[in-house]
Formats: sequence, structure tokens, C-alpha cells
Amino acid sequence: MNSFSKYVIGFAGVVTVLIYGQSILVPLIFALLLWFTIRVFTTVSQKFPIYGKWVPNKLKTIITTTFIFSILYFFTQLILSSFNSIIDSHHDYNDNINGLINLINNKFEIDLQSYIETHRCSKIIYYCVFKIYI
Repeated sequence: MNSFSKYVIGFAGVVTVLIYGQSILVPLIFALLLWFTIRVFTTVSQKFPIYGKWVPNKLKTIITTTFIFSILYFFTQLILSSFNSIIDSHHDYNDNINGLINLINNKFEIDLQSYIETHRCSKIIYYCVFKIYI
């Protein structure tokens, strides 16, 4: 077996492991990043004069972990709030979308809804446009 075939087999093995191990690897990598961040923040907190000398290391780790999880919680809530406001405001655009559909129907003398219904590949578009907004 030559060197090239070994690389191809190795590459295929790595890709296979990454595909099938994705459900394990993604949380593991996230946990490693979180652990590294906590260690860095704990090490930086050692440099504060009073905090570094008088607070025990376990308590520093607990405080740092609480701080990082608070930041993650804040940004998660911020993103979820943005998504919720988008979801809540989609009804405001219902009249505009219906007006655009009617404009297209009148301008090109077609029935856009029946056109999308008759084309098999456009079932997803039909569902997204008409089932959500009507």
C-alpha cells in the first residue's frame, strides 16, 4: 500500500469519526472552551491585590464560573428576545405580503398561490409563504 492510499484511508476515517461523533464532539469542545475561559478568568483575578490574596482559590473559581454563566445567560436572553420580537411582529407584515401577492397576480395576470401549489419543488416555499402568514 503506497503513501497516498494511506492518506486517503486516514482522511476517510477522520471524516467518518467526525460525522458519527458529532453529537459527542460538539459538547466536548464547548465544555473545553468554557473550562479554558474559566481558568483564564481565574488566573486574571489572581492579579487583583486584595482579591488575589484573601479569597481562596475554590471561591475564586466559583465566582468566576458564576460570572461567566451570568454573561452567557444575559446574551442568550438578548438573542431570544430578538427572536421573539421578530416572531411577534411577523403578523404586522401579513397585509404587506398579501398586497404583494395581489400585485403580482394583477400585474402578471397569474395566480401565484396556485402556481406555487402545482410545482412540486416549491412546496417548502408554499408552506413558508402561505401557511405561516394566512
